[in-house]
Amino acid sequence: MPTISILCLGISNTNSVKVAFESAGASVRLVSSAAELKDSDGIVMPGVGSFKHAMEALRQGGFPPRLQKAVIEDRTPFLGICLGMQMLADEGDEGGQTQGLGWISGKIKRLTPPPSFRVPHIGWDDIVIQKRQPLFEGLPPSPSFYFVHSYFLDADKRYASASCDYGTPFPVGVQKDHIFGVQFHPEKSQKNGAVVLRNFLSHIKR
Repeated sequence: MPTISILCLGISNTNSVKVAFESAGASVRLVSSAAELKDSDGIVMPGVGSFKHAMEALRQGGFPPRLQKAVIEDRTPFLGICLGMQMLADEGDEGGQTQGLGWISGKIKRLTPPPSFRVPHIGWDDIVIQKRQPLFEGLPPSPSFYFVHSYFLDADKRYASASCDYGTPFPVGVQKDHIFGVQFHPEKSQKNGAVVLRNFLSHIKR
């Protein structure tokens, strides 16, 4: 049973992510201190809200150097969910120019769909799987997931693994080696979301 550390930064309902991972078969701990990341089999960073505020919370908690050690040096599998995926970027301008973790090349941009589409993008939507990376094993080519967001990670095409068309296409899945990100909420996406979480755990075991 892998031990998953979920970062508690005050920017999301971490309990729903915890319950979803426990249902998928993980041992879960909620981490509010960077020192607690030690001995994690996998690290998950969920988030909802402002990119600038989230990065400030991450830095105030002393997480960046610990994450750099765990994820980049020790190669601990990592999953960013929604805003947690966006924080993988080089930078974003939501709330002012802010530097991200810089693990996935790209910038955070606001959704700019046609006028008939509302922002934020809220609700169920289909995605298109472009690269059959480990998280998407066992899913159909265009599964549905639940979204709540106004911004997205305009990722380098080398790392984009799935997209969604909300009047205009944008990346909703990224992967760089053992680092994964999804713009949708797997913990709110019923069966398809459960598949994604189980796949992340299977990747850790491999």
